Amino acid sequence: MTRNTRFEAVILKARRFGEIHKSVTMISPEEGLVSAVAYGAHSHKGRLRGLVAPFHRGICYLYTNPVKDQHKVTDFDVRDYYSGIRESIDRFYAASLWAEVLLKSYAGGGEGEPVYRLFLEAMSVLEATPHRTAVRRTTAQFLWRYFGLIGSRPEADRCVSCGREIGAAEDRWYGPFATGLACAGCAGEASRRLAPGAVRYITDTESKSLAGAVEVGLGETAIAQLSGFLFSLAEGILEDRLNTLKTGGGIL
Repeated sequence: MTRNTRFEAVILKARRFGEIHKSVTMISPEEGLVSAVAYGAHSHKGRLRGLVAPFHRGICYLYTNPVKDQHKVTDFDVRDYYSGIRESIDRFYAASLWAEVLLKSYAGGGEGEPVYRLFLEAMSVLEATPHRTAVRRTTAQFLWRYFGLIGSRPEADRCVSCGREIGAAEDRWYGPFATGLACAGCAGEASRRLAPGAVRYITDTESKSLAGAVEVGLGETAIAQLSGFLFSLAEGILEDRLNTLKTGGGIL
């Protein structure tokens, strides 16, 4: 028995499959992560060619064969192209990083609706960001909030090693594949510093909308430190290197 479904989705990844097809992975508020094949989407005459692309949001029409466990995109009605993201390499790499984190963490498992809404909010803010520093603040806000949604965010004011409460004016420290923040006494030789101002920024803006939080200023040094910690935390949570950081680390 076959089944046809219709749902809202954002395309996170689209790769060539065979000569003229695409393998597509989407995120949906109802379905979570969905993988399917868009037949003919790489053909010059394919109807889906300009529709099935990363970061397009729209209504996906899916044909499912449960016997063969096959899923086919029959149509994709694009509602948002997010063209502004493709116009800037900073924005494009930021969105690519978020997509990779979502894919490798299975979009938080059962948190489909809130994760989807957070991703959409971040995409809308990202498209309108005027400069690189704001793009980096948007990425920091997305990652910190996402880790909170999926229950993987560490305490910012407690040492991950000894459990001591870290004072508001104290530096924090973290290493590769971080699982949290350490106090000065527990910092290792390879640890990197996270200044109190960067910590206050990310914790004090949690109650704001993502757009409102991004408008709060943060200096280049502090945002670089915060980004470094969140990237290390992401790889620690995922227990894997992020390809986007390998190729676009200098941009992000």
